[in-house]
Amino acid sequence: MKAIQITMEESLLKAVDRRLRGRRHRRSAFIRDSVRQQLERLRLRDLEEQHRSGYEKQPEKKGEFDVWYRTQEWGEE
Repeated sequence: MKAIQITMEESLLKAVDRRLRGRRHRRSAFIRDSVRQQLERLRLRDLEEQHRSGYEKQPEKKGEFDVWYRTQEWGEE
């Protein structure tokens, strides 16, 4: 692991410390986990944007997925 130095609003740092008080997590672990979560959110956002963009460039054609609708089981009897 590499040590880094970051700048953060004092109020945000105090909120983190209050949240961690009495827990086993340390500040560094909390910040690492938060960064991982944010990176995953950004990755998913990028995938959703690629998906949306793909359909804008090549929209679904009428009837394109009809064959799949006939093969799906919808749970209705």
